[in-house]
Amino acid sequence: MNNRLNNTQLVIHCHDDQWDSKPQVAPIGQSWTFYFQHNPSSNYLFFCTFAWVEGGIFQVRRFNIYETPRDYDCQQCIWAITEEYPCRISGPGGTECYDWEPKHV
Repeated sequence: MNNRLNNTQLVIHCHDDQWDSKPQVAPIGQSWTFYFQHNPSSNYLFFCTFAWVEGGIFQVRRFNIYETPRDYDCQQCIWAITEEYPCRISGPGGTECYDWEPKHV
């Protein structure tokens, strides 16, 4: 996951039902990576919380960074994280951007 935010560090916290990355920091223009052993017959869901400061306000967004139905063909998924969207910049379909998960009230 590449930090493509405008001049601020990115805090990333990813997990699934058995694993937790704990909060990780990706400095401006840098990235953070995690790996897992892919089993084609299994269904995976890794979800992440992304946080940063923008204009003095703490921003938090959520996104399912790996879902088997969407990402099964991506052997090494590379994501660009921006204020507007998380964009998968690797895989057979080229760059694809997605909406952030809805904010919980």
